[in-house]
Amino acid sequence: MDALHRAEGLKRERFQQAWRAIGARDGQPFRTVQECYGEPHRAYHGQAHIAECLAWLDQLWEHARRPAELEIAIYFHDVVYDPGAADNEARSAALFSTLALDAGARPEAIERIALLIQSTREHVAEGGDAALLSDIDLAILGSSPCRYRRYVEQVRSELSFVPDEMWRRGRAAFLREMLARLCIYNIPQMSRQLEGQARRNMEAELNELCGVAKGGGRARGQ
Repeated sequence: MDALHRAEGLKRERFQQAWRAIGARDGQPFRTVQECYGEPHRAYHGQAHIAECLAWLDQLWEHARRPAELEIAIYFHDVVYDPGAADNEARSAALFSTLALDAGARPEAIERIALLIQSTREHVAEGGDAALLSDIDLAILGSSPCRYRRYVEQVRSELSFVPDEMWRRGRAAFLREMLARLCIYNIPQMSRQLEGQARRNMEAELNELCGVAKGGGRARGQ
């Protein structure tokens, strides 16, 4: 499924249902989430990304151990996004924890969700809902070539302040690290649907990056 093409905006009612399921009272958290993901510097890590992740969760709901907690982790995993910072996941977890604690959520749920949010920094999980969250967050890698290219352009836009050569080196390192993994996806259903396409997408991008570097920084298509 290319759930990415059918993403809609965030739904207050859906958020509130998951929020209440972790023992939290209704309040302003949804507005906070909506405003954060609506920040103008977000070309990829915005509301559409969260809606895309939720669409995948709907497909994989039966695999989740604590689906409501996983859903809240999806809402908050990129709620703080400073493209130049290295601690976005920790700050996102901290913001979630503050809001959830103020709303009276169950302490054990807060702790588990905060750990889920922070797990998206490295996308290395041995199992459980962290593995499922990693697969959902990385589903974009296995999207159609057209959507994948648009995702890369969106991420590059968010990092427009990074010089081209530094961008190419950093992006190539990320691609090589992902391609070196025995499996990108943890859940068999995700692996069957996305693994092959993800590898083709990333190999094509890596080859293009290497070609640009060898060509002395020529523009794409020249």
